[in-house]
Amino acid sequence: MRPRRKQKVVLRAKVRAERWTRTRTSLLTVAKYGFICSIMAWGASAIYQLLYHSDFFMLKFVDIGTAQEPITQKISQELAQYTGQSTFRISVSEIERSLLQKHPALKSVSLSRSLPDRLKVEYELRIPAAKLILGNNPPLLVDLEGSAIPESETVKPDGLPILVAASSATVSGAVQFLSAWSDARADMTTAFSTGSLSKAQIDESGEISFYISQTSLSSSTVRVVWGHFNKSEFAEKFSKLEEVAEDLKAKSMQVSYISLREVPHKNSSTMEDARIAGKVVVRPVQETVRTNKRKSK
Repeated sequence: MRPRRKQKVVLRAKVRAERWTRTRTSLLTVAKYGFICSIMAWGASAIYQLLYHSDFFMLKFVDIGTAQEPITQKISQELAQYTGQSTFRISVSEIERSLLQKHPALKSVSLSRSLPDRLKVEYELRIPAAKLILGNNPPLLVDLEGSAIPESETVKPDGLPILVAASSATVSGAVQFLSAWSDARADMTTAFSTGSLSKAQIDESGEISFYISQTSLSSSTVRVVWGHFNKSEFAEKFSKLEEVAEDLKAKSMQVSYISLREVPHKNSSTMEDARIAGKVVVRPVQETVRTNKRKSK
C-alpha cells in the first residue's frame, strides 16, 4: 500500500509544477503584450502630439503663387484664420469648396500641404468674354460659359464686347455664339482679322446681330445680322462671311451692313425669301448715306 501512496504524491507534485509553469508562461505573455501595448499607446500619443499640437506642424505660411489679381488678397485674408492650426487638421477639400462658392471669379482652385508648415494655393480665374446687359439690370462680366464674374475679383480686359440680351432665356445662345466666334477668330485671315466684335445683340426670338469695328471694310462699324445660332451651321456661315469679306476687300468696297440670315440655304416659305435664300445681303456705305438723307427729308 505504501508504494501506491508514494506514487500519488509524486503525480500530484508533477501536476502542480505543470500548472505553475503554464500560469507563469501566461503571466509572462500577458505582461509582454501589455508592455508592447503600452509602448504603442505611448508612441501613438507622442505622434499625435507632434502632428496636431507641436509648433513644428503649425501653419505659418500660405503661398498663393505669383499672381497679383485682386482675388489673391481675398484668398489670403480668408486663409489667415487657419494660421496657428496644425496643417493636418486643415481640410483642404472643404476650403476648396468654400472658396469656389464664395468667389464666382474662380474657375478652379487647388490647395496642397507643403510640410511642415505651409499651404500652397493654385487657382484659375474665369476670363471675362463680354459685358452682359440684361434688360434694365446693371452690366455684368461673363465668361464663355455664361458664368457671371464680379468686377472686384478680376482684372477687366480692355475692349470687351457688349452683349445685349432681351431675356435671360436668350443668354445661353448668345454666349455659345461668342465662344464659337472667339475660337474661329483666332484663325481669321480676312479683312475682319484686324477688326473686333464690339457689340452683339440677341432678340427674344434668338436672332443674333453684332457690330464689327476697326475693319478695312468700313471707316466706322459694320453691322452683321447672323440670324439664329446653330452650332452645326456656324462653320458654314463663318466661311461665307470670310468669302464675302475677301470679295469686298478685293473690290475696295466699304459696307455698313451684311446679312447672313439666309445662310445656309433653307426652304423658303415666301417669294421674297426664295429670292434671297442662301445669299448674303450687303449694303454699301454710299447706299446707307442716301437712305439716311431720304429719311431726314
